[in-house]
Amino acid sequence: MTALVHQGATTLGAALAVSGASIVVVQVVRRRSIVNSVLARRWMTWAILAPLWLLAATWVPGRVAVLTVFAIVAAREFGKLNPPMVLADRWILIGWAAVSVPAFALGLEPLAILAAAACSAIVVPLWVQDVEAGPGRIGAVTLGLLLVVAPFLALSAISSDVSAAAFFTVGLAVAFSDVAAFMIGSAFGRRRMSPRLSPNKRLEGVLGNVVGACVGVGVAVAVGIVEPRLWWMAPLVALGSVTGDLTVSLLKRHRGVKDAGSWLPGFGGLLDRVDSLLVSALLVYVALTMVGGVS
Repeated sequence: MTALVHQGATTLGAALAVSGASIVVVQVVRRRSIVNSVLARRWMTWAILAPLWLLAATWVPGRVAVLTVFAIVAAREFGKLNPPMVLADRWILIGWAAVSVPAFALGLEPLAILAAAACSAIVVPLWVQDVEAGPGRIGAVTLGLLLVVAPFLALSAISSDVSAAAFFTVGLAVAFSDVAAFMIGSAFGRRRMSPRLSPNKRLEGVLGNVVGACVGVGVAVAVGIVEPRLWWMAPLVALGSVTGDLTVSLLKRHRGVKDAGSWLPGFGGLLDRVDSLLVSALLVYVALTMVGGVS
């Protein structure tokens, strides 16, 4: 674990230093403000989140705390994006977001936690006999459990049953994938990928997702954080990043809002920042389960 702390801190420090210097150069060349730029605000957000992710990877109580807080905030934002969910439904989702990761840390199986959560989604609509909106409410809560509770359980399982290094690498690859997609899409993007869901997303940016994910996993392999046999995580992270981004975009377009929240500078809400991580975590978890990495 000490090695992961050192390797992870060195890797994150180098990545933040290089990206920060690149932002300064780009803004100077463009003759634009550095401090007030979107890129600078995003860098500041990454500078805050990166140490939290390293803490989560290297200290079990820290991981439980970080993933639980992320899950709670993401559940709250998800509830606001889904009009079919009344206040009781939102509190059910937030409640499960609050207890799921700690319950797993205490020894409960992820499937048992999710099964109990899914059953609870049915109770209130049946109790109040909501014939008109009941099916939509059940579907919305269930989708919330899949998107904002299951991924954090999956990350907990990856760290517990595979390694903290694999957990760290998933987050690193997602971060590199997002950054590369933004940079390549902004610089070379010409063709829209999904104009109704995400007007600013370009097909060229998807190439950035792939390149960034490969770089992220490659860096983790190069510095000895994970073994080369985990290279296969890169395409899954790239696929998950694109899918997660479009899924949250679908919810936002349906609701008619630009961002899921506003508390992360340069990004919007937490759900806007972790959308790529959510599906990526599920895909990596399923793959590890199939190859025997997760019991």
